[in-house]
Amino acid sequence: MKKVISLALAVIMTVGILSGCKSSGSGSSSGTGAANLTPIKICLGPEPASIDPAINQSADGGSYIAYAFEGLTKTDKNNNTVPGIASTWDISKDQLTYTFHLRTDAKWSDGKAVVAGDFVYAWQRAVNPQTASAYAYQLYYIKNAQAINTQYLDTKGNPAKVKMDATGKPVTDAKGNDIPDATGKYVSANADGSPIWLNDLGVKATDDHTLVVTLGAPCPYFLQIAGFATLDPVRKDIVDANPTTWATNPATYIGDGPYVLTSWKHNSEMDFVANPYYYDKKDIVGAPLDCLLMSDTNSILAAFKNGALDLVNNNYPTDELPSLVSSGQAKIYPLLAIYYYAFNDKVAPFNNVNVRKALTLAVDRNYIVNNIAKGGQKPASAMVPPGILDANGKSDFRADGGDFFDVSQSALAGNIKEAQQALADAGFAGGKDFPTIQIKYNTLELHQNIAEYIQAQWEKNLGINVDIVNEEWSVFQNDRDSGNFQVARDGWDADYADPMTFLDLFTSTSGNNDSHYSNPAYDKLIAGALSTGDQTTRMSDMHQAEKLLMNDYAAMPLYYYTNPDLISSKLKGFVSSPMGYSYFMWASMSK
Repeated sequence: MKKVISLALAVIMTVGILSGCKSSGSGSSSGTGAANLTPIKICLGPEPASIDPAINQSADGGSYIAYAFEGLTKTDKNNNTVPGIASTWDISKDQLTYTFHLRTDAKWSDGKAVVAGDFVYAWQRAVNPQTASAYAYQLYYIKNAQAINTQYLDTKGNPAKVKMDATGKPVTDAKGNDIPDATGKYVSANADGSPIWLNDLGVKATDDHTLVVTLGAPCPYFLQIAGFATLDPVRKDIVDANPTTWATNPATYIGDGPYVLTSWKHNSEMDFVANPYYYDKKDIVGAPLDCLLMSDTNSILAAFKNGALDLVNNNYPTDELPSLVSSGQAKIYPLLAIYYYAFNDKVAPFNNVNVRKALTLAVDRNYIVNNIAKGGQKPASAMVPPGILDANGKSDFRADGGDFFDVSQSALAGNIKEAQQALADAGFAGGKDFPTIQIKYNTLELHQNIAEYIQAQWEKNLGINVDIVNEEWSVFQNDRDSGNFQVARDGWDADYADPMTFLDLFTSTSGNNDSHYSNPAYDKLIAGALSTGDQTTRMSDMHQAEKLLMNDYAAMPLYYYTNPDLISSKLKGFVSSPMGYSYFMWASMSK
């Protein structure tokens, strides 16, 4: 997100990475003039895993957070990044210092003023290793953020010294954990040997309405990052008093955004109403949002058809999609995202590149998009989708990078033959002695259908045995995050319009690196791209990094998403973001 910079994006599809909403029919209002508006009844999917800005990892949670919170910048109805809580800002000539000037009329939903210190607290909390934010790396652009996030802490949450080898690198145990040693050194230290800790983060509140941010290197898209949920402000008094429950209880879910969470019946519904203290309340419609939390696609479709839902974010039987589009009940929106399978690269047999290659090439992607997904998706042979400009500002990064393997139907036979040879090279010719493997996916008919098809493809083309396991969304997320899987359904929506949002995902330090891929050469290329503001150098490094990633078959891209929503003919002003979020600030229901 950024200040009046358009997003030139392409077409792709979100699939069950989202969560959900319902119709409570409460029609309750915060008294901002929205009392007489008809509630908008929404379903984004099941219960969100988290709506804590520092903890959330999914687009469903991101949508809910966007209703209740706002960062320094925000996205407008044209998907441009514009001023948010910061009304203006200044950028130094070297592009390393951003001085944000906060609105004096910005308030929290309980009426207290939003101050610069709220951002300082939130950002320090996000990079604190104790918080365990998977998105902490989104702040690594800020000076000392990575050093703080990788610091070793004792049981009380304070920096502690660890054992170091002769080269000054931490010595780790069999599980890769640093080893505490009172005579050692801090993992991240200042020149005087003291630990780099929270107050060293490059963000300072010089007064209540001035926030000075110092970057470690120029970041061309930092104004987009400044509007990302992980960088939203949160209140120290609220979070410290309720550290584990504040974001699960409407009474303590105090935000600074356009809506207030008034009710949450867990695994059933969430209700939002317009925030009476929102500084920009005159420029939004503010209709109440009744959010249904459900995962059964047939029930969701039935609810939409009988008028109990006004908007469904692609959680419905995909077999119905063509007829729903032709009847005007479904609309396909652009989405900058990729659907892929994560291999657990750390465990056998997936620690063998030839095994990953065999599994990747033995699948017919055209069948998946044409006969299962059916939403205008495109087969993928890379991780960065089309729709992001390259260094010259004219050509497309994906087009310039090209395909890493041929996804055309005519190439399928050759791909399968190459996959069989790769499996033989791995020591499992014809599938002999290859262990039975398992695919995990979260509850959604589309994911099940794809998993069943890939299971059949791998068994037919490679001669291996494959089990598939369905898990409820929150359980699945936990298993995938913790590495409790062999192969898992995965997907990624862009957080900003730059290839980096797809590529830093696979660095060794990324909390969202589900594949547990680790390659020092890859990390070095990404670090190089992050260390310069020169577009030619940045893009060159990222092209090389993507090539290395794909040559390692670190993950298995399947298709570039689109976002097919069910939308009532009465719903006006709804905005679908190419980043995967659903915005209702300007929406209303016609009579």
